[in-house]
Amino acid sequence: MLRSLLFSFILFFFLQGFAQLEPYLFVNSSGEMGNRPITSIAKDNNSFLWVGTYGGGLKKFDGIDVKTYRHDIYEETALSSSIIHDLMIDEVGQLWVGSNDGLHLYNSEKDNFFRFLNNFQGKPIKVHAIESLDDENVLVGTHQSGLFVVNYQTKSIIEVELSSNIEKKNFLIHDIKRDISNRIWVATNLGLFQFDINDFLLTRVKVQDQNSSRLLEKNILSILVDNQSNIWLGTTSSGILKIQSNNSNYLIVNQISLTNKRILALEEYKNGKILC
Repeated sequence: MLRSLLFSFILFFFLQGFAQLEPYLFVNSSGEMGNRPITSIAKDNNSFLWVGTYGGGLKKFDGIDVKTYRHDIYEETALSSSIIHDLMIDEVGQLWVGSNDGLHLYNSEKDNFFRFLNNFQGKPIKVHAIESLDDENVLVGTHQSGLFVVNYQTKSIIEVELSSNIEKKNFLIHDIKRDISNRIWVATNLGLFQFDINDFLLTRVKVQDQNSSRLLEKNILSILVDNQSNIWLGTTSSGILKIQSNNSNYLIVNQISLTNKRILALEEYKNGKILC
């Protein structure tokens, strides 16, 4: 009995001390969040947490209740697919949703969606990556359908021409990120690319070192731009690649071989720690 009381006493103070260092609060969101795999999470300017799922639609969580948005074949302002791949809050606070059948822009006043690239040219467009270019345009990366620039004001869609050695049906764009120098990095199954917004060109990132160049030509799944302007890349089996840039033309690539498993997401934590 004394041992049990002593253990409880020590455990209490250990947890209290830990809580002071790391004040986390875990809550049960509700059964409405479902049990489908979570593919993406975004927090908007109104503090709503948006959760994309694979097959369970899009969830909006206000801290207490969950509202679910799903595909409805009879409603043109609903999601065109319940399989969500990516979420992005743009520069003016709008929510963009990438699905298995096109891109969606959320209308908060009407609580519905405007569709882009839905059944585009007679086929579903699988949107896996979205990045804001400016106040009006977003860059949209797909699996097997290439790269697009969408203007939400004019509703125009421009397809980015790929180089002749890239076969669109075998080209998978996994992630897109823009750094503070406005360079746009594109992670694909064929390696790392940059998008030139002025010339509308997608070019492969090359470095002088041959070993680093080979690493950047492998399947890259995720990108993080940290607060020091370093570029972190998650790969399928080569660990993490860290790119340091002295200027726009000279890149230094370091490989961190911490695992041979897929690194699907990267996030910067406090004190410069990187979560993967």
